[in-house]
Amino acid sequence: LLQGPVEFDNKGDRIGVDSITQLRYVDGKPKKIIVGFYYAATSKLQWTDNKIIWPDGKVPQDSTTVERTLEHVFIPIYIVMCTLTSFGIIIALVFLFINNYYRKNSFIKISSPRLNNVILVGSLLLYSTVYFLGLSSHDVREVSEAGENFSHICVVKTWLPVFGFTLGFGALFAKTYRVYKIFKNKKLKLSLWALTDTHLLGGVSLLLLADIILLSIWQGIDPLHRITKDLAPEPNANNSDAVRIPVIELCASRDFSIWLTILYTYKGLLLIGGIYLAWETRKVSIPALNDSRYIGASVYNVVILCAICIPLSTVLDEYPTAAFILLSAFIIFCTTATLFLVFIPKVTELKRINVPESMTYPALPINECSTVIPHRMASMKEADLLSKITRLEASLQRKNTMIDELKNRLGKVGGVDTSNFVENVNCVSEYTDYDDQTDPENTCSSP
Repeated sequence: LLQGPVEFDNKGDRIGVDSITQLRYVDGKPKKIIVGFYYAATSKLQWTDNKIIWPDGKVPQDSTTVERTLEHVFIPIYIVMCTLTSFGIIIALVFLFINNYYRKNSFIKISSPRLNNVILVGSLLLYSTVYFLGLSSHDVREVSEAGENFSHICVVKTWLPVFGFTLGFGALFAKTYRVYKIFKNKKLKLSLWALTDTHLLGGVSLLLLADIILLSIWQGIDPLHRITKDLAPEPNANNSDAVRIPVIELCASRDFSIWLTILYTYKGLLLIGGIYLAWETRKVSIPALNDSRYIGASVYNVVILCAICIPLSTVLDEYPTAAFILLSAFIIFCTTATLFLVFIPKVTELKRINVPESMTYPALPINECSTVIPHRMASMKEADLLSKITRLEASLQRKNTMIDELKNRLGKVGGVDTSNFVENVNCVSEYTDYDDQTDPENTCSSP
């Protein structure tokens, strides 16, 4: 039975009054409570005195709130890695001081102190890379001023390790190349003029120039820039009506993988060349002149860790803290290990050489000096001269022993004039600092 006004729409559906009810528990039993009416004919909503009651007094949202947050390196981890890097930089600076302070020492002189400086500068560049690896723009927006600044950091993070690797290992390989040319020339037809530090530094400069050209072409054609990547949404523990979308920022370019492949291939060939030189000079028994055993250990560390770290760093792109720990540890370990392998033996040898210097003459009472040495040697100045003479005689004895050893080894080959060999060895002794101003015609002559 229908009572009251009845109305239908153009589709034949009845237009009436809709009641709005809320299911509540009254005295422990569910009950529908009318809280309002909706009049379809007039499109009006009328609420009753029974107000809607929401759980916890909070009105539910009609949609899920999305919160985009930028992922960045965990600050305490960044501080720890930067601290370790700073210690590495201090160690490199100490080695740099020792190398320059004792550059006129015969042991350091023969190891090419200028090339040692280049190795240390390359190490400093590698260490500095760690500071930039953990930086973030702290801006989740795709386009912003902070994002543009991060694009510049992308360039620095790419160029610094490339230059550091070239200077560090390039100089190390250049030193080994000189040893290779000297001791692998069986007929002793050798001109040390072509193996001066300037020539070897020129070779390292060419490698550095190749890096600059390659990276400049990359940046000019396909520049590195910042991109953001949204990861899988995560529930918000504090708000059931919201989800959190982690956002990471990456350095990328259109053909990023191609450029990396070219760069890795180029550096891989450099490592292969260094391995070859280290292998060919592995039997040279002059520690100050030959770093092949240390190059071999350094290259071994770099190759093994590269084979592990490069694939892992690709997988860990979505985990900034883990990727930062991996890359930073790789740089710090490889750089520090190379510095220790190359420079600790030199420091140890310097310490060993300085021990006899303090024992050249005993610390006797002054009244006993006349009974031990002539009266004219009683002054400290004359005693110092005597000490220097003793050290020079010891150095001469070591060189003579080295010459005899090399002559014996050369004699086993047979058919080689040892007089020319002695001349070349003497030339090496006079040329230990590889001074470019020395006239090769007056110092060394090729047979």
